[in-house]
Amino acid sequence: MAQPVAPRICTNIFVATLFTLLLVIGLLNLCVNPYGQYGRRGLTPIVQDTRSQKTDLFNAFPAPADGLILGSSRAMKIETSYLNERTSLRFFNYGVNHGRPEDYLAILRMYQSQTGRLPKAVVLGVDIAALNDTIPADARMSSEPRLFRHIQREIPWHEEFDRYFQLFSLHQTKASFQSLARLRKRNSEDCEQLTQEEYFGPDGVIHYARRSREMERGEYDFEAALEYNQREFQALFSNFRSLSSTRLRFLREAVQLCTANDCRVYLFTTVHHPRLRELLITKTKFELRELEAIEWLHRLSQETGARFVDLGRVECFEGNTTSFVDGIHPLEPNTRKMVDCLFRFTKEPVYALQ
Repeated sequence: MAQPVAPRICTNIFVATLFTLLLVIGLLNLCVNPYGQYGRRGLTPIVQDTRSQKTDLFNAFPAPADGLILGSSRAMKIETSYLNERTSLRFFNYGVNHGRPEDYLAILRMYQSQTGRLPKAVVLGVDIAALNDTIPADARMSSEPRLFRHIQREIPWHEEFDRYFQLFSLHQTKASFQSLARLRKRNSEDCEQLTQEEYFGPDGVIHYARRSREMERGEYDFEAALEYNQREFQALFSNFRSLSSTRLRFLREAVQLCTANDCRVYLFTTVHHPRLRELLITKTKFELRELEAIEWLHRLSQETGARFVDLGRVECFEGNTTSFVDGIHPLEPNTRKMVDCLFRFTKEPVYALQ
């Protein structure tokens, strides 16, 4: 009769197999790099590596921009051309995916380091969700050294290395397989069908290529996009215990850096689609966190001389509920009205910015 395998050997085999599997998964995710968190290796990320892309575009911009648009992806549709007309300044849109106050401070410090000054004006969109006390710095920040070195000492060490722990996560492994499937699809389709889904212009403004085509044909599934935001933000605000003191400090430092160097700051809260707002107010403590953030931003405005306008609701700028790509990303008809409202708040003539 065969001798039974000793429990110790079974345990060793199990541990060795598990270790090997984790190693393979980690190497797969590192090589594919689906979120662009590990430098510029791997395939094209399934999401835009906006910090690196925007920094490349900013450095290629003809002479340093006179004005910056800062914020998350929710500010990426603010047109520099429209702001240029309003202010006679040359703006660059430096909005980045999941942008948070640490990003804005790093961008401003980089600008100052490169030019020896600050821009003449900054338009800064504040996401209430970006002030969450439970969310670490975006992992893509630490993978972009041109920005990260300006904020690294103020980011907890464990957040800096969090991206490496994510190598073994289920969500990143799924994303790696999605990236590989997309590569296979690209290799099997005609080049004419491979138009980029979205891209940035030289001024940093995002262009929704695929979604714009679908909207023109009446094929865009707004409901699916809204439902995704509803699930995402309900989970986010359900765990939103309080405003992050660290992120409020970063935001104050960013604004103070500007106002102390003759840079006019225009702060605004980013908008939520009414249907998303309704769900968040009903299901989470969103409204309380929003009120706290607005009150804090008003105090910051009074302390620093920065301009602040609450644009979190469509009614604040007489916007249109149909001019959204989903629950959080307004399209140009709304962003133009937001800019109009933001600069109407200024009592002195806009040309004083020059």
